[in-house]
Amino acid sequence: MKTIQVPAQASPLVCVLVQIVMDPRASGDTVVSAAELIAIDVRFNQWVLRFAKPNLSRSALEELVAIADDVDSAVEAAWSNCQNDELLSGMSEALEIALSKLREAQHRTWPHV
Repeated sequence: MKTIQVPAQASPLVCVLVQIVMDPRASGDTVVSAAELIAIDVRFNQWVLRFAKPNLSRSALEELVAIADDVDSAVEAAWSNCQNDELLSGMSEALEIALSKLREAQHRTWPHV
């Protein structure tokens, strides 16, 4: 398997997603979903810092952080359970669920996005 240097400041989620993208067993759908989730995670984090943090209540921000943490944990757990190709094939579905949760959280708290 090829290796890639992930920046030290990368989130744990991005580190896992890069591993998924680089895994030769990953299906095309899984790679596309992982790459999309990397991009969405970056945009989500930028949105939180630029718009949500100055405009949302503390409780809304805490809810966003909790949802993002749940997404991170779910993706990391799914990847750590991928010991064979059968489990790896389920990563695409897990990533799609993660994508929809981040999008839903963002739109629910800030509908103009």
